[in-house]
Amino acid sequence: MEHTLLIERARPGDLPSVLALLARVGLPPDGLAACFTHALVARDGEQVVGSAALEVYGDNALLRSVAVAPKYQGQGLGRQLATAALELAADSHVVRVYLLTDTAGDYFPRLGFRPVAREAIAPAVQASVEFTSVCPQSARVMEKELGDWGVSNGANMARGDGPMRVLILCTGNSARSQMAEALLRARGGDSYAVYSAGTEPKGLNPLAVAVMAERGIDISTARSKGVDEFVRQPFDYVITVCDNANETCPVFPGAGERLHHSFEDPAAAVGTTEARLAVFRRVRDAIDAWLGEFVAQTSHA
Repeated sequence: MEHTLLIERARPGDLPSVLALLARVGLPPDGLAACFTHALVARDGEQVVGSAALEVYGDNALLRSVAVAPKYQGQGLGRQLATAALELAADSHVVRVYLLTDTAGDYFPRLGFRPVAREAIAPAVQASVEFTSVCPQSARVMEKELGDWGVSNGANMARGDGPMRVLILCTGNSARSQMAEALLRARGGDSYAVYSAGTEPKGLNPLAVAVMAERGIDISTARSKGVDEFVRQPFDYVITVCDNANETCPVFPGAGERLHHSFEDPAAAVGTTEARLAVFRRVRDAIDAWLGEFVAQTSHA
């Protein structure tokens, strides 16, 4: 069976599993229940194997509870969870994210965090449980400004003076829309800000990763995202690449134009791995050809 992990918004019933995970890796659980509406989990099937959460205070947030089960450590999952949490923060109109760490002070700068004095942080964050009673005074305080973050927030929404914003949708956000996102990024460069999502996200398909690698494009760290993460954001184009997504796609009030082009579902292919890879390659190439026409028609719009 193919091994895929899914990062998604936590469900209310996930709280006991996340608390158990935090206890297992030695992170404090205090205050998590109060902010669980801004929590993410990584799933292997139905098992919760990773977590991250935000305490949101207006346009500031505290990143906390970034945890990965021991069996899954060393595979980049912690970075994916932290990145997903930053995306969630930006989508929640947060402009600055803080964190406290005893052990990962050399890791978070890779995500753009920098050390900051405690007295310089937002008062509401200073009053949080983690700052006042949970983490020791020796814990390092770090912050990240989201103004340059590559996700849409209040400062980066489509305004006509930046890159063209494109959202690509399919059902699972596991193959077609993931390949389309990466291919349009490669073709369009800085002229397009491209995102993808699914109406029923299922996790990244490893065969999609394999055929994109043949093109020199690495999507191995991509995650399946639900369409609800984007529904309140403006886009110049919303593109559906399967019939189911076209039929169930929610209304995007800020969408300039809806386009639909249905591509074969490569995940439905059967047979040997090589036979299935051939289907993935065929779909990849068909998507790329269609996107070539899309870029030609829109790059000077």
